[in-house]
Amino acid sequence: MNSCRTKEKLILSKNANFIYRGANVVAFNKTRGHWIRFSKECYEYMMQAVNTRMSIEDFLGCFEENDDRKYIHQLLLNLKNIDVLVTRENRRLEEIYKLKSVSWMITERCNLSCKHCGASAIGQNNEEIFNTKELKIIVDKVMACRPESITLTGGEPLVREDLIDIIEYIKSKEEVKVILMTNATLITPRIASFFSKNIEAIDISIDGYNEETCSYIRGEGVFDKVIKNIELLKKSGNKKISLSMVSVHSNNYEEFLFSELCKRLEVTPIIRRLSLVGRAKTNSEYLYLKREPKEVDYKFKPPNPSYEDLKKTVKACSCHAGRSSISIKANGDIVPCSTLSATDMKIGNIQKIKDLYKFFNSKEFRESQGMKKFMENNPYGNVLCNTCDVRHFCFTCPHVAIDYKKNREQFNDYCKKRKRYFYDIIWGEIIG
Repeated sequence: MNSCRTKEKLILSKNANFIYRGANVVAFNKTRGHWIRFSKECYEYMMQAVNTRMSIEDFLGCFEENDDRKYIHQLLLNLKNIDVLVTRENRRLEEIYKLKSVSWMITERCNLSCKHCGASAIGQNNEEIFNTKELKIIVDKVMACRPESITLTGGEPLVREDLIDIIEYIKSKEEVKVILMTNATLITPRIASFFSKNIEAIDISIDGYNEETCSYIRGEGVFDKVIKNIELLKKSGNKKISLSMVSVHSNNYEEFLFSELCKRLEVTPIIRRLSLVGRAKTNSEYLYLKREPKEVDYKFKPPNPSYEDLKKTVKACSCHAGRSSISIKANGDIVPCSTLSATDMKIGNIQKIKDLYKFFNSKEFRESQGMKKFMENNPYGNVLCNTCDVRHFCFTCPHVAIDYKKNREQFNDYCKKRKRYFYDIIWGEIIG
């Protein structure tokens, strides 16, 4: 936990954000998401102190009453703990853009043909866009930025015969966390053993909790193969495994059954939201056909968390896309995030960039058409509901905002369900 040294100057984070409603202000850091609400009067006092470069000690000395000083000191401490107030050194570091994570679609080929595939992955018998030598050149450019993690995605990464060679090459360059996203159908004992020594985390897509629900999206026989290979991965020493399901119908009971499956397998469950891009858009009518679980436990009740528990989970949008992370598509195009691969938010192409570090810190990157379009759909830009006082907490993922801009009916339903809840949590107000 941060401390408040009284000799320190009052310095705002570059990523500090304030929203105002009536006599209150909500403060948060755009890269952290944690927030606090306090009075506009205190905010105005603090901003005067910030603008005159006052120290914490001098600012506290402006208050005659001991109780007032204690309250303000605690408020400053709280603002520092959520990185709204920062030290001089941290403020300086914020000026440097560091590429921390890279998602890399190393192939667009796949051995499956899932109905909801946003990437519209092609068959595994097609030719690769880049050969091994070309992929290693891309590795050199990425690793020169010294990212903390690289996520290898597809398509299906394991259709590439040179996948192990590429992972070994990445590991030979710098210390980096390698994450693999896979459908887990092509894993062998040799591969499982290799992963245990070279992969820090494996994210497996299954999209169901039994053979019937999985085959509905991913095809027959996939479920049993994945379950078998998860056990193989665990026996080989792979510890950090997550299993994901795209929630097509937002069915609480289906999501509960999926979570129970993950509990039995001792893996981390991830529920993803369906986005109607790629094959998902083509197959939308099929995907949205109502599919209720055959055996429903009618005693099941969805979790009902307390108000305080809910309040702890609410965070402002802290999307790192384009700030400290990028995604590289199979053709080399760079986009802010892998979920935006099907959009026209191209920032550049990795093959045409000599120095990725310089490019990431350049004006050319920030002012590219791709980043401009991305920021327009960000809660901090010109989003669908840019006058709403809770938009920063509602649209925590810009891609969700993009999806809802396409369907006003879905957006209205989404807003109706969430707006009252967020006003209560964020502003302490009940709205009609």
